[in-house]
Amino acid sequence: MATYWKNGQRVQLESASISHAFSIAVSGSDVYCSGDYFGPVNSGRDTAVFWKNGKRTALSPFTNGIARSIYVYGSTVYIAGQVWDSAVVWTNGVQTWYGIPGSMNAIAKSANDIFFVGNWNGATYWTQTRFKTLNFKGFAGSIAVNGSDVYIGGGVNDSLGNSHACYWKNDLYIPLSNSYKESAVNAIAVAGSDVYAGGYIFDGATRVPVYWKNGVMTKLSGEGEVKGVCVKKS
Repeated sequence: MATYWKNGQRVQLESASISHAFSIAVSGSDVYCSGDYFGPVNSGRDTAVFWKNGKRTALSPFTNGIARSIYVYGSTVYIAGQVWDSAVVWTNGVQTWYGIPGSMNAIAKSANDIFFVGNWNGATYWTQTRFKTLNFKGFAGSIAVNGSDVYIGGGVNDSLGNSHACYWKNDLYIPLSNSYKESAVNAIAVAGSDVYAGGYIFDGATRVPVYWKNGVMTKLSGEGEVKGVCVKKS
């Protein structure tokens, strides 16, 4: 069942079947989550949904969909995801446009535009007026905006199809690790001049959670991967 935790207290979201929450945003006293719901209402398909204060609303009630990211700006709620094989944006619950075939994984807003990050034959981002392919052999799954600078985290595949961690700053490719068999950036955050990227490395035996600060890697304990990074400015 789709769930979030507030100060360690579990909050289960409205669901009568299998469901997942992939993203969360808070605006004032309102808590928004996006994800998917699998149930008989959709003839056995995954429905893209969002929850506001625990109440579920279907975004794709008659199609196969998933809502991967949610972003609240003022009174506008942006949700990005996928319906069938097409990247989709919903604005205030209404599907506003289809992207070209692919998926959308993250959302962020700059002073002048809103960015939807995902994959279309490689690492790609869309704005409301255009799209940009960063690397045809890569993938993009996270974004951070710091002033006029836009950072997008992901990976680029080598000739064997193994991904290697990287991020792009204002479309400029910055590799983080290619000394391991596989690695990736799943999350990115910026504080002042410091860039933090979280993800994993795979040495051929174990997947290790790691983060990079300004390109310097730190391994974390256990096995797994980092999915989110948040930095509190001092």
